[in-house]
Amino acid sequence: MTNINDYAAQAMEMKKKGLSDKDIADDLHLSLDTVAWLLLKGEGKKKTALPATDIRVGWRSIGVYPHRMRMVGNIMADMAVEELGDKMADTVVGIAINGIALANFVAEALELELAVYRNIRDDKNQGAISSNFAGLKGKKVIIVDDVFGTGDTIRGAIKTLRADGADPVLVIVLLNKTGLDDIEDVRLRSLVRAHALG
Repeated sequence: MTNINDYAAQAMEMKKKGLSDKDIADDLHLSLDTVAWLLLKGEGKKKTALPATDIRVGWRSIGVYPHRMRMVGNIMADMAVEELGDKMADTVVGIAINGIALANFVAEALELELAVYRNIRDDKNQGAISSNFAGLKGKKVIIVDDVFGTGDTIRGAIKTLRADGADPVLVIVLLNKTGLDDIEDVRLRSLVRAHALG
């Protein structure tokens, strides 16, 4: 997509298919404020200015090819070794949907177990651990996702993981859209950081 009208049209199409504003924001890698603005634009309603601090993140050039994802996963794994050293985790947890592929390659590089967290789209920011992957009780875990924006999904994952008896020791993302270095007392690392100055 090359212009704001394309984004507005895509957001409107997703809304018509029944996706929530949060789902649209996650899929387009935009803030909820920007999605609300796009939906108003798509409906032709009077709108305020576009939120100045939001950026859309597109990493399709990485995601299309597994060998590129593996390379990014290897970089994330190297960062985990740098951060955790001899206190390495037991399991890598991928955040559905986009974090799963990255987490798979991180787990492979570190020779760790793989687990998957699925966010439930509601106001409670809670989720569930998939029973098809590694169990987490009593294990130290690394959380992997693609983009860290509001932090709501990661906060929900940390809360759920702790409630299930896991110990989140590190969060690694492709892009951090904030100035945060920690979330819920867990170290946050990213390959790239992009945040508003000021």
